[in-house]
Amino acid sequence: MSSPDPSRLARFLDDHWSSPSVLIRSARDLHEPEGADPQHLDQAARSARGLASDALELGIEPLHDLASALADLASVLGSGALDPLGPGGVVLESGARTLEDSLVLLEAGGQPDAAEIERHTQKATHVTAGARQQREPQPAQPQPARPQPSAPQRWGPWNPAYPDMEDDFIEDVQSHIDNLQAGLIQLSSGTTDEELINDLFRSSHSIKGQSGQMGAQPLERMAHKLEDILDLVRQSRLTVTPAATESLLGVIDALQSILEQLRSTRYVDHPIEREMEIMDRVVRGEPAAVSRPEPVPAPPRETVQPPTPSPGPERPAARKDEHPARTSAEKKAQYLRVDFSKVDQVMNLVGDLFINKIKLHQGVDALDGLQLQVIRLQHLLAQQGEGAAEGVNLDEEEARKLLSGISELSSDIEGLADRLTAATGEADMISSDLHDQIMIMRMVPMDSILGRLGRVVFDAVQKESRGRPGFKRARLDVEGSDAEIDKVIAGMLEVPLVHIVRNAVAHGIEPAEDRAAADKPPEGRVLIKAGQKGGNFVIDVSDDGRGILPDQVARAALEKGIVAEEEIEGMSEKEILSLIFKPGFTTAATADDLKGRGVGLDEVVSKISAIKGSINVDSEPGRGTHVTLSLPLTLAINTVLVSEVGGETLAIPMAAVERVVSVEESEVERMGSTEVFTLLEKTVPLVRADDMLALDRPRSQRPDEIYVVVMQVGERRFGLAMDRMHGKQDVVVKSLGTLLGEVPLVAGATLLGEKCILILDPVDIAARIGKGAAPRRKTTKPPHERIRPRLLLVDDETTARIGLRRIFEEAGLEVVEASDGAEALEMASASHFQMVSTDVVMPRMDGYELTRRLRQMDQYRNVPIIMISSKGEDVDKRAGFDAGVDHYVVKPVERSALLELIGEVRL
Repeated sequence: MSSPDPSRLARFLDDHWSSPSVLIRSARDLHEPEGADPQHLDQAARSARGLASDALELGIEPLHDLASALADLASVLGSGALDPLGPGGVVLESGARTLEDSLVLLEAGGQPDAAEIERHTQKATHVTAGARQQREPQPAQPQPARPQPSAPQRWGPWNPAYPDMEDDFIEDVQSHIDNLQAGLIQLSSGTTDEELINDLFRSSHSIKGQSGQMGAQPLERMAHKLEDILDLVRQSRLTVTPAATESLLGVIDALQSILEQLRSTRYVDHPIEREMEIMDRVVRGEPAAVSRPEPVPAPPRETVQPPTPSPGPERPAARKDEHPARTSAEKKAQYLRVDFSKVDQVMNLVGDLFINKIKLHQGVDALDGLQLQVIRLQHLLAQQGEGAAEGVNLDEEEARKLLSGISELSSDIEGLADRLTAATGEADMISSDLHDQIMIMRMVPMDSILGRLGRVVFDAVQKESRGRPGFKRARLDVEGSDAEIDKVIAGMLEVPLVHIVRNAVAHGIEPAEDRAAADKPPEGRVLIKAGQKGGNFVIDVSDDGRGILPDQVARAALEKGIVAEEEIEGMSEKEILSLIFKPGFTTAATADDLKGRGVGLDEVVSKISAIKGSINVDSEPGRGTHVTLSLPLTLAINTVLVSEVGGETLAIPMAAVERVVSVEESEVERMGSTEVFTLLEKTVPLVRADDMLALDRPRSQRPDEIYVVVMQVGERRFGLAMDRMHGKQDVVVKSLGTLLGEVPLVAGATLLGEKCILILDPVDIAARIGKGAAPRRKTTKPPHERIRPRLLLVDDETTARIGLRRIFEEAGLEVVEASDGAEALEMASASHFQMVSTDVVMPRMDGYELTRRLRQMDQYRNVPIIMISSKGEDVDKRAGFDAGVDHYVVKPVERSALLELIGEVRL
């Protein structure tokens, strides 16, 4: 028995450690009352044959012979040719245990007992031969090797041999499919990297072995054939041409489709024989039609497991003086599989921790204030002891004792404050560390996305060159594939990047002849650079193609009716280039499935805006185009700059903040319709936050000195005018939900203690510079309806008031706002309202007390009062109805439900 290569032996043992267990379990099932499941015996036979094949390749002939004999015996038992209670089951189990012991010895570095293996091989062969003789009484004929049965058009149902391993199996096979796709594209470029070829062979071999163990016959059969092809490539007996690559990529698509069908429906509907014929033609060097599997009605793969990194297509062939690139199996071992829903649960806990940390800080501040009050009391009592104060009748001894007690109380408060301060510091460190660790858990390498774009480039080149071999050539290079980004953002990036890369090949890269005439290499290059820059994650996609001609863009935009001619005349070159992102824009003369339909880049803008990112395009005619995506590092927890304007507290994402400067109102100038100020000898546009948010504050109430938050969004730099600054704060970003989903200029909301504040959207603000305030929804009423019912809206949260005001105005009501119960009561006394909407928890006077006071007033005894609150317990609702409200609505409020309620109330 020869000694196999240690690394190959390790892979062999890893692939087949469970094969003996499958055989043993099937043998034991034979003695159960219901007998053995023929399907399980068939799975056991296939698992043993896979082991036999790999053992022969490693040069371990005795294991090959034993595994083959046991596979034949399991097949005979499954066919019913042997009595299940006879000796066959005993021989199968004892042989499988010998096989298992042999694998254990090999793993420990020892040598299996060849004589013992031979003895069990002969037993199994003898029992199998006897069964065949009984079944076939005619003269014995030489038994040819049994051909692999053809998979039917419809196969199933799939019953995994190890149900608890199904998720791992799906993820592993997916990883190997991604690896095969990326590697085949590299092979088509003519590389002879031996490690790459071996890695692809191992991927196909792993799919075959794991599919055999899990009973996924269609995958096993196709992977086996693909493994044979890659073995020919490994032996330099077959060259993977671009045509062959296209055929094999179709087979990879079929593998992907079959995997999805197994996962989602348990059945496979696919012409397997067609894929086998395609691979046979590749071996013979004949052209083959590309396989296009039908789409599978299954949920997206990303919703099941986090994406597994796969080797990108950009990896160059390893030089002899370099360390070889890590294989897919080695990279896989470095990742811990964590269900993303569990990570999200922990992230929610982190959010609660941040909120409670803020409350703890506020408690310490309150304790400090209490200590100051005690000090003032000490001072007053000291004066009483000296006879300096009036109205307090204490003798000197009583005053002394009281002073002593207060002194002790002050000491205790001081000690408590110290302990709270220490605890707060510790909570800060823990929450910060926990935040960092959770963010690391959420991160995935960009390779999980970029690794698939090599296929996009390859397919785009093939479509452009269809019927014209070599018409267009291009490759994808990637820098920063190991850079990590938040999984949620990564999941939304794939579609935009596919559109950008396809456009680079279809519109940017010239035909090979044109490139040669322009002294360029015949093969075009699309380069993607990814990495963190400051507080943003930046992805730059560039090509060395023909570039974008502004005149051509302007002409196409005019022809498509996207802009008017007078608008074009007032645009800069950069603004003209940005027109390529408008819906319906295209410069292609004819439409096909790759270009010319006017869709694609507008979807890029939509997707990038949804994750609060920005996009910028630069181009140099004849040299190429750069598309830069600037993205937030995460959508979960952000550092913001807390500021105030017009009495409203707002948060600004620090990722967009360049600096904060103090500017006198006299230093602000006007250029056309835009206010500007000078910073370091450069003119910067100034945005008034109160005007932009339509806070309706008179200019006379603005301070003489303002704080300007200078922000950089893409290529646009501007200042946001605020009244006060409250410093940086780590906050949990919360969605605005359905109630406030259409509020402009706002990216989300967060809680600071008990107060909800809005987080501004720098990208949206930058886009609105020069366009005035955010638009409000206007309702046009006929003359006889101009007198609208008036509603008093009472809520201390600006976020809630903005959303509720929009809904009430949509319902045709004139809305007057109050920030707490006391202010609302004053307004209700001075004027009359036909309806009242109030929150519960508010400063000075809560909603319950406000309702009781209103019901005591004659003019509000029968006025409808709606209580809208996040307090949704039954006891809260009862308290509201006891106070006198007509309807109790729990936040978050659905717009349609509230509009329906208003209609009922007005009836």
